[in-house]
Amino acid sequence: MGSLVVLAAVRRRWCGGGIPARKVGLVSQSVQPILLNGSWVASRSAGTFQAVNPTLERWFAADIRAHDHALMQRMAEIIRTTSLAGYVSCVNAIKAMAMHDQLHRLHMPVLYLAGAQDGGAPVSEMQAMAQEVKGSRCEVLDPCGHISPMQRPQDFVRLLSAFAAQIG
Repeated sequence: MGSLVVLAAVRRRWCGGGIPARKVGLVSQSVQPILLNGSWVASRSAGTFQAVNPTLERWFAADIRAHDHALMQRMAEIIRTTSLAGYVSCVNAIKAMAMHDQLHRLHMPVLYLAGAQDGGAPVSEMQAMAQEVKGSRCEVLDPCGHISPMQRPQDFVRLLSAFAAQIG
């Protein structure tokens, strides 16, 4: 959800120019301009506890789920202890952030980082977003799900560092 918030803030404040010199680029990891998977709302009646496995399946590639049991336990606990009201509020906020038609107004390069097995932000959406912003590109981590810094930390840092060096 963080990438959506940043994109929305940048869109409101800096689209059309006037970007401060220190704002030279943006990294957007696993984001989509609109919610594609309406099944998230199904957790409203079931509670967030019922959302644990479907969320883990959207967020993490199968190999990570199968082999990093400690990470899966930590993430399951985070999901399980999230209030239903908080979870539904996040889902509704994501659904309301349709910004694809505004991306062309960004006047800074954006590095879109996508996970090939991301069930929440499909690679095709990330690639389409990158095409809308001049000087931007989309990098795909494979295998990787939604939360690339946790699944592919070295690759995440490498791509982020290379992007920072390129724009900086």
